[in-house]
Amino acid sequence: SGSMDGPRIELATDAVYATARALEPLRGVKTAAGAFPVGGLFKPFHIGASAVAEAFGLKATGWNTPLDVAIREARDALMTVSTARKLLVVMTDGVPDNGPSAVLQREICEHVGIEVIGIGIQHDAIRNVFPEHRVIHEMRDLTPALIELIGRRLLQQVA
Repeated sequence: SGSMDGPRIELATDAVYATARALEPLRGVKTAAGAFPVGGLFKPFHIGASAVAEAFGLKATGWNTPLDVAIREARDALMTVSTARKLLVVMTDGVPDNGPSAVLQREICEHVGIEVIGIGIQHDAIRNVFPEHRVIHEMRDLTPALIELIGRRLLQQVA
């Protein structure tokens, strides 16, 4: 959305790209990336992040945060992939247009077996949708947030 203009969109796109790159080498992990309100799925599961690096250069547009739609579309994409576990990492900087619907979409994900976590980009509204969340203010905050939120899950899978 327009609130992502400037440094926020750079932080968000850098964070999404870094997350995709960090998870790709893990055996059995498939990643995809998408954006709203425009952009859709710009890094499909079958293509590496570095192969489509330029697609991560998104621009902020509009002033809405259709988080419910984004979660639903991500869920639909995840359901097409055959993996033992599915994890949806949502990164956003604002308050969703429809908070109750965003919560419902997260709950549906969890009901169908998709684990869901949220990363707030310089904004803590993420807490209202995702019980498991962290807020980052700079790129250096991303690694500790991911290790805390994702690392624990991956270690549980190995154990």
